[in-house]
Amino acid sequence: MKKLIYTLLSLCLLVSCFRWVAFSQSLNNAIADMELLKYYGVVPLLLNVHIEIWMWEAWDETIASYSSLVQNMKYYADVDVVSYLKQSISPESSLDSYLKKIWTLLNTANSFLVYLNNSKENLVQNKENCDTAKEVSDKNFGLALKDFDSASMEKNLQVSLEKEKCSVESRIFYNAYVKMESQIIYYYNVLQNKYDYFYTNKYDIIQLMRN
Repeated sequence: MKKLIYTLLSLCLLVSCFRWVAFSQSLNNAIADMELLKYYGVVPLLLNVHIEIWMWEAWDETIASYSSLVQNMKYYADVDVVSYLKQSISPESSLDSYLKKIWTLLNTANSFLVYLNNSKENLVQNKENCDTAKEVSDKNFGLALKDFDSASMEKNLQVSLEKEKCSVESRIFYNAYVKMESQIIYYYNVLQNKYDYFYTNKYDIIQLMRN
């Protein structure tokens, strides 16, 4: 009986310890969040979190859309239209279909270029915000250093590191978007030239295929 009582008491004590550890962790997290909010303010903190999530989610969606678009653009840019029409039962219908596909790709590419341009503007703004925040934390670190305030030194140093990372990531994403934009523009011009030529000379080309 005594052993059973000791066992139950031990279990209760163990559960209490686990609850205290969980409570302490929650309390520490809450205090850390309060300090973060106090340092940055509510709106900038939420804005930074939103931008970081936006960058990664936007990148995942963008790279998939980009790959699909460029592959299609390259395929239709490489098509030998004359050989394609010679093998077709109905050259006129085949040429119309080809031109419609190019027209759709051009419109899609144009919309994607607008998206990339807006994304680059957001990244430029985000980089500027991160750089400005880093300048503030660097200055605060210097002030804390003069005051021998080790806690403030550590906090501002951590902020500077985070803002430096934010700035670098924004620059990397920006450069990636520039390269993607450049390749889309290259195929856009190729397809636009092919569309203009075959659309303008459509009648003569069809007549030539029939002879």
